[in-house]
Amino acid sequence: MTDAGTATGQGGIWIYKNDNIGPNYPGCLALKGMSACASAYDAVVECLYAAGCGTCTDPTSEQTCQQTIFGTGGACSTYYATFGSACATDVADGGLLNGGPCTTDPEVLSVICGNGSGDGG
Repeated sequence: MTDAGTATGQGGIWIYKNDNIGPNYPGCLALKGMSACASAYDAVVECLYAAGCGTCTDPTSEQTCQQTIFGTGGACSTYYATFGSACATDVADGGLLNGGPCTTDPEVLSVICGNGSGDGG
């Protein structure tokens, strides 16, 4: 397993540190022409895992970790600010990450894998 790579849209599965896997949201964004948002999203997640938030065992500790690292002066605050500006359109209602084709896991996989059904089959 490898760390998450750059947001190039190659492959439907994205591997994070500690072998956590999930759909390649940055890849979906990149394939939809939003390379600045894709890179910013990738950097936020990389920083989140580097800071140890990926090892939290419950939602409360994960939320506390994220508030700490993304808050003012936090280890990932600059990455989070860049994400906020680069992805403002994509996280708004109807944007690629909020109602658009990169919103859910099946939709991301459909965009990247090209099956068109969004149901994995």
